[in-house]
Amino acid sequence: MLKTNPRWKKAIRDLWLNKTRTLLVVLAISIGILGMGTVLVGYSILTRELQVNYMKTNPASATLWADSLDRDLVQAVQTLPAIQDAEARRLVRARVQMGENEWLPIDLFVIDDFQKVRVSTFKPEQGAPLPAQNEILIERVALPVLKSKIGDVLTLKTPNGAPQNLRIAGTVHDPGQAPAWMEQRAYGYITPDTLQMLGELRSLNELKIVVARDALNEVSIRQTAYELKTWLESSGRRVERLEVPAPGEHPHIRQMDSLLFLFEAFGVLAFALSTILVINMIAALLAQQVRQIGVMKAIGGSTRQAMSIYLSMVVVLGLTALVIAMPLTIWLGMRYADFVAGILNFKIYSYEIPTWVFAILIGLGWLAPILAAAYPIYRGSQITAREAMSDYGVGQGSFGRGAFDSLLGRLRGRSRPLLLSLRNTFRRRGRLVLTLFTLAIGGTMLIVAMNISASIDKTVDRTMSVHQYDVEILFNRAYSKQQIEQVIGDAPGVTRVETWGQIKALPVRTDGTHGNEFSIISLPPKSEMLNLEIVDGRWLVPGDQNAIVLNHGLVAELKERDPQLQIKAGDQVTLGVNGKPTQWHVVGIAREVAVMPRGFASYDYVANLTGQAGLARRVGVRTEKHDAKFQKQVLGTLEARFESAGMKVENTLTLAGYRIVIEEHLMIIVAFLILMSIFIVAVGGLGLMLTMSINIIERTREIGVMRAIGASGFDIIRVVMVEAVLIGVLSWLIAIVLAPPTSMLIGNIFGTIFFAAPLEFAISINGSLLWLVIVIVFAPIASFLPAWKASQLPTSQVLAYE
Repeated sequence: MLKTNPRWKKAIRDLWLNKTRTLLVVLAISIGILGMGTVLVGYSILTRELQVNYMKTNPASATLWADSLDRDLVQAVQTLPAIQDAEARRLVRARVQMGENEWLPIDLFVIDDFQKVRVSTFKPEQGAPLPAQNEILIERVALPVLKSKIGDVLTLKTPNGAPQNLRIAGTVHDPGQAPAWMEQRAYGYITPDTLQMLGELRSLNELKIVVARDALNEVSIRQTAYELKTWLESSGRRVERLEVPAPGEHPHIRQMDSLLFLFEAFGVLAFALSTILVINMIAALLAQQVRQIGVMKAIGGSTRQAMSIYLSMVVVLGLTALVIAMPLTIWLGMRYADFVAGILNFKIYSYEIPTWVFAILIGLGWLAPILAAAYPIYRGSQITAREAMSDYGVGQGSFGRGAFDSLLGRLRGRSRPLLLSLRNTFRRRGRLVLTLFTLAIGGTMLIVAMNISASIDKTVDRTMSVHQYDVEILFNRAYSKQQIEQVIGDAPGVTRVETWGQIKALPVRTDGTHGNEFSIISLPPKSEMLNLEIVDGRWLVPGDQNAIVLNHGLVAELKERDPQLQIKAGDQVTLGVNGKPTQWHVVGIAREVAVMPRGFASYDYVANLTGQAGLARRVGVRTEKHDAKFQKQVLGTLEARFESAGMKVENTLTLAGYRIVIEEHLMIIVAFLILMSIFIVAVGGLGLMLTMSINIIERTREIGVMRAIGASGFDIIRVVMVEAVLIGVLSWLIAIVLAPPTSMLIGNIFGTIFFAAPLEFAISINGSLLWLVIVIVFAPIASFLPAWKASQLPTSQVLAYE
């Protein structure tokens, strides 16, 4: 049919005769499909597989912390009608030695029976599936963080014990944990006997349950959990607290969904820009074939028939791009899913791509170019036979009539080629706008990606600046403030010390149930170690009673679990402290980036409330030097002193290490933003190449005139290349105007995904300069080949060009 249908024959013939333009447009559409499709395919796989991984672990519906949980009790709980599964465990926050004066946090999961793990399960991967005493299993992603391998010996220290050596017996995969490389925290799995050997009580205190009904209904789960709490307390056990996570939802699913949506927006933008190239090509082809349309009209052809020819071209372009891009898109989408699954530590069990993904890609790849080209085709096909026959190929004489055109005409100077380039740049105003748009958007996205990187640096710097200490130490229990200060004494490198208290609190809901536990740091209102940014209300002042400042992370968590809740300065909140409900007045909300949800209160008030006057659990230390090496050195000295004094350290933090944790969360994401922006830049670059190719074809006879009056091939090439550079510079000017507000918007989205707060706004001068260099270098390259070919044609041939 295609061979006998004259419309299809003409469409394919015209595309073949304009191979360069056809190739550029097909390539642009393919890149657009590739950018959008890769993320779309990856998104469809990742969102499904992350949930599959999580649900395969049989995640706990709720966790209760109680005294002396034994096997008999667990078996009794499992017989309750409302409980499907139950298991007792213990979590111990320990540290593993990485080098001299260098320790890394490690969460130790104490498992009663590794052969009967029923709730929040994990799977053995390499080495021994069961650890013996003095052995440990390590989560697979944590192994590189520990810079260790199976068979190596780790030195661990728990809050109440002395350093002990444990051999790595094997690895497990636990998709319920955050990636170790991101958190800069390891995960280990041990038996109660090993825990006892480490110096801790071997008893288990966490009861993880899976409810038997309404497993995805949080209200129902809480009701069941509180009924179980009452049942446990009736047996004489004290239940310290209980927590209910979002039912059936991986802890990172919302962040991943939001992030993939942001990436997909980049891909859609790349595809949308590629359709503009279709508009440019079709408009140019229509302008070039005005006389052919006139001939068709003169012999009886209709507007509909003319339109069908050019729409056929667009169909061929779209389908060709789909055939080229689809296999690569699917392959890259799968590899992208592998990459994200690898960094987020879960497995891809199935690479099946939903039908709706193919429907979207085929629909957009075929339909979007048609819709984009429909109007210019309709408009070009409306020309009458008389108008078409009188066309001479450079427009309808409109250029030069406007005020701006007159201004260009009055420009004078020594460089006539430069003036010619400048005037040629603005001859085809519509085409120029489309080209500038595609190129400027590409530049904007590249600058935005680098601005986001600068914003992250600024956010991290600001986060570091509010902490006026270099080392923070958390003890396993409260010690005398006077004793802490005496032990530190005149330690070398220490310039200032400030002690803080810490208590645990539980939000109390209106129905009497509790939210998730968080810490309240009690410190002097005029602390010299902490200078947080207050976004609502005020900071603590001397004499404050039952006053609390919440960080924005805690506010965001409370709102997430209860969307109806609106917490602001001036509100009253009920918190469970030491098992009793207490009333607190929220005096302020502070901005804290990459910190666990927590609150701050006056030391004197909290000490009186809890009966811990003169005691502290945390100490902040300011050092003479602020580099990572010196901070670790001072920390090692202080730990040795506390150890000698019999004071047990639970955890430590250096500001340099804290910075690494934040940056590890973000830098891979920034790299991917830059990669996605390159897709858009590529489409913009192809747009410039197409525009210059079309411009040269349209001006073929003018080039012949220039050759006839003495212009050399070099003069012609120079005029065209300067025109391309002018377009590139104009796109750069537009990009540097668009980049700041776009950076602010994406920075707000980006920060909210990861920190529940916008990133600090920053401008990367390097980003703007890089884009300027790219356009100045690339523009001449994009225009050289067609300009050189035109300059080599004989004068007689170009003057006769139709």
